[in-house]
Order: sequence, then structure tokens, then C-alpha cells
Amino acid sequence: MGTRIRHAAFFGLIAAAAFALLGRPAAAGGFGSVQLNWKIVPVVKLALTPNYASGFGPQGGVGSGSTPAPGSGAVLDGGVVDFGNQVVQGYSYLYKYAVQAAVQTNDSNGFTLFAEGSSNVIDTTSGATYPLNQLLFWLPSSAANSPFSSATPFQVTSGTPGCAGACITYSGNPPPTASVWSYPSSTLSLPGSAATQGFDYQLRLFSSPPTDSFYVYIVYTAVGN
Repeated sequence: MGTRIRHAAFFGLIAAAAFALLGRPAAAGGFGSVQLNWKIVPVVKLALTPNYASGFGPQGGVGSGSTPAPGSGAVLDGGVVDFGNQVVQGYSYLYKYAVQAAVQTNDSNGFTLFAEGSSNVIDTTSGATYPLNQLLFWLPSSAANSPFSSATPFQVTSGTPGCAGACITYSGNPPPTASVWSYPSSTLSLPGSAATQGFDYQLRLFSSPPTDSFYVYIVYTAVGN
């Protein structure tokens, strides 16, 4: 009889101890958090390569008695677009592979490329100027291009030229009429993460500049859409 009572008392103590442990509330823990914010900025990068392919240079002037050839300033993948010293008044010329634009952007809406002259065409001797839009034209590079292909005249900028004519500052974007190429999406999935487009130039010597040397800067600007 006494043995059974002791067992009952023993199990009663165990049950009481278990109840006490389970019923005790857990100690409160500390916690904290940090909020992270960022904004991805659209980036547009432009690289220009003059004389970007083998076979670059001027062609045309048939019947003039002169065969055009690139001037000394033109080299493969660099230099300047140099029509040389064999172009003749009264004839039209095509400069193959004049320049290639490579544009890289993370803008999901793509970009637009603009091109304008920083001035009219300048006579290096007298400093006189001649209308750019009557002399120099552009068209996308194609094997089918000729000195007589349809092409678009370059216009003189309404922005502010700088860098001795090699750059243009705009108060906003360049005018829509200066657009030469538009791309609709990000370029990051493309080879080299860039979209490329080549351009040929036409020189139409049907106006009346004198026999002399001339130059002009064509400035390209890429803007995210």
C-alpha cells in the first residue's frame, strides 16, 4: 500500500514539473530591418569608327578625267573621311564605309542617333562658307549605293558648336530632322552589347565653291528613347 502511494506522489511531481516548464513564456527576442533602395540610370554610349571597312573611300566622277582616291588623312578603322584631291566640280561622288556608329544602352526603349554639321562647309584658304545641305548627304551603307542613290542632306545645327567644331551643345535633344537611325530596345543582349550601323556619304559638287580645300565636322549624338 505504501509503495503505491510513493509512486503516485513521484509521478505527480514529474507532471507538475513538466507543466511548469511548458507553461513558462519564452523570453522576448530582438530584431531589426534595413530597407534598400536604388534606381537604375539609363546609360547611352556612342563610338564612331571612320573608314570602318576594307574598300572605304570615294568613287564616282565618271567622265571627269580624274579617278578619286582616299586622301592621306583616311586610314582603315580611323583617321578622317577624306575625299582626296581628285574630285572635280560638276560631279557627284560616293564615299563608301565612311563611318560606323556603335551604340550601347541599357534603356529598354532603345535610342535615337542624330547627326548634324557644326557649321557649313569651310574653305580652308579664305574661310568662306558654302551650304552644307547642298554639298554633303548621308545614306545607310549598302553594296547597292552609288553616287546617284537617293540620300538625305546634312543640316547645320541650331545648337551651340564647341570643341573647335567637333562637338555640339543642345538645350534639349537634337531636332527630329537630324535623326539618322533609331533602335527600339536595349542593346545589352547583342554581341559586344552594342548595335551598329554604317553610313556612306555623298559629295555633290553641283554648287559653285572655288577650286580649293574644304572641311566640315559632322557631329553624332545618341540619345535614349
